[in-house]
Amino acid sequence: MKITWKIINEEKGKTKSSIHIQSLVINNNVIMNQNKIVNIFNNYFISVADTVNADNKKHINTSMTNSINYLTNNFRRPFPKISWQYASTYEIEKIIMSLRTKNIYGYDEISNRIIKQTAPFIIAPLTYICNCPSLEGRDN
Repeated sequence: MKITWKIINEEKGKTKSSIHIQSLVINNNVIMNQNKIVNIFNNYFISVADTVNADNKKHINTSMTNSINYLTNNFRRPFPKISWQYASTYEIEKIIMSLRTKNIYGYDEISNRIIKQTAPFIIAPLTYICNCPSLEGRDN
């Protein structure tokens, strides 16, 4: 596909123009040696990465300490029990139909398009799974 578009654009006269850096001015000095220019760019980007990494490590250590202190100070009691409401087949169908129809899939490798097409066959099992008492530790 990429080659096809390349041929089409060449035939239409649309070609990408590449920009070659011929010189670089640093501290009022003009550098024309390509190897020196490459090394200057490399050193700059390496130093930026080191600076960002150093700043992140400082931030992570302080934020981690603050986060742990916050959690231990504010959440000493257990969270209240979540009340699960039973789902109807109508609600499950509404959720499935609200998905965007795309061929992109998630972790389960099932696309939204397939889920929508198979909805009549999977709504009942999905409703059962959502309402299954053994999954929530319910008594009934």
